[in-house]
Amino acid sequence: MTVEVLVADDDLDVHELVNDILSITFKDIKVDRVLDAESFRAKANSHKNQYDLVLIASDVADASGKDIISILLDEFPTLIEKTAIIEETAATVRFDRSGAEIPLIKKPFSLDEFSSVIKKICPL
Repeated sequence: MTVEVLVADDDLDVHELVNDILSITFKDIKVDRVLDAESFRAKANSHKNQYDLVLIASDVADASGKDIISILLDEFPTLIEKTAIIEETAATVRFDRSGAEIPLIKKPFSLDEFSSVIKKICPL
């Protein structure tokens, strides 16, 4: 079974590192990558919310300033349970408006830390 992943981050180094770790963690993987909120909307809409894992950077926003987490909550709520946030913070969990937990992966992250979080969202 192919694991389908959407990565939304404006840092190309993060995209490269995430791709390498995902390739190690999962045998069969397809990764869609976006750099901005508008591309995130387009990919999520065209893919009909069927991603197994969504990794987002919390500082990515659209032209109006709406951050990607708000876009996710408002427009793609079915993806919340499949999402982890990649950011530079000491927190380990972020809560959405309903009180649900969204796991955080703190930059810089290790292979073990990253794999631990994504395996909880998308078990092998």
